[in-house]
Amino acid sequence: MRIIVLVLTLISTPVWAQEAWITDQLEVPIRSGESNEYRILRFLDSGTQIEVVSRNTSTGYSLIRDAQGRDGYVLTRYLEREPTASKRLESMRSELAQIRDDAANGTARIAQLREQLAQATDERNAARNALASTEAELSEIKRVSGDTLAIFEANKNLRAQLEILEDEAALLRSDNITLADDRDKMFMLIGAGLVLLGLVLGLILPNLRRRRRVETW
Repeated sequence: MRIIVLVLTLISTPVWAQEAWITDQLEVPIRSGESNEYRILRFLDSGTQIEVVSRNTSTGYSLIRDAQGRDGYVLTRYLEREPTASKRLESMRSELAQIRDDAANGTARIAQLREQLAQATDERNAARNALASTEAELSEIKRVSGDTLAIFEANKNLRAQLEILEDEAALLRSDNITLADDRDKMFMLIGAGLVLLGLVLGLILPNLRRRRRVETW
């Protein structure tokens, strides 16, 4: 009898399939036939997604298939074309949790970007300081280079003056040597003159003494 009813149902109702959801009931009975007289095969929780195989408007039952591929009959009024409010609420909660995760990740990413920006700013400031120091060193090198050229020119002039002074000193030494030689010659001449004078006096003085004696007699 059940087989005949099932066959008549399939013949009288076009075969089609669409998604549906169990309405907001705690549990909905799934029966083996299209009336309360058929035994309950199982219960489906509210919000369970099923596949509607066919609908029978005369009996008010629909043939459904669950996710495990099991068929059964359920009152059509227990089916909805959209997810139930609890299911939508659960989906919204899941989406909200995802949004919060994305927001948290976005906040973490913003913090990371800010840290990278701060690091880049520090590196830029360090580069600027290094550039300023390099420019200062370059200016100092240029100044020192200018001073070096001036020092080189001054040393060159001093060397020229030193050479002149050395030449003058050599001339003075030569003049001193000449003067020393002349002085020695003069001393020799004076010494020779004194010796000669002594000889002359030695010869003259005895004669003068003799003359005085003769005159006295």
